[in-house]
Amino acid sequence: SYTFELNQYEREILLPMVVKQLNLRLGKQKAITNKEIVIWLRENGFKINNPRFRKIIQYIRLNDIIKNLLACKKGYYISTNKSERELYIKSLDERVNSLNFTLSALKRQNESTKEC
Repeated sequence: SYTFELNQYEREILLPMVVKQLNLRLGKQKAITNKEIVIWLRENGFKINNPRFRKIIQYIRLNDIIKNLLACKKGYYISTNKSERELYIKSLDERVNSLNFTLSALKRQNESTKEC
């Protein structure tokens, strides 16, 4: 499943490769997309898919491996700008709130819907 924690191959082989690429991405102008990194890894003989790449990104963030790793339309990059990071955090907060509203509505609808 895509939601499993990182396996040994991902932790020991892929993670260092991804970290190496992302550490080169200081500032939004040097952003790299997940598609670009996945293609680069595959071209170099590594096996990875997009959901597992996102899991590696999550692992990097949750374990403080690369601090201030943000994402934008141009891809992933390391932010050196505090106000930029604060805007990103605000955006994440808004997305979480939106998801929580949707979840609450679906739970309410589920409880009030009668089975046929």
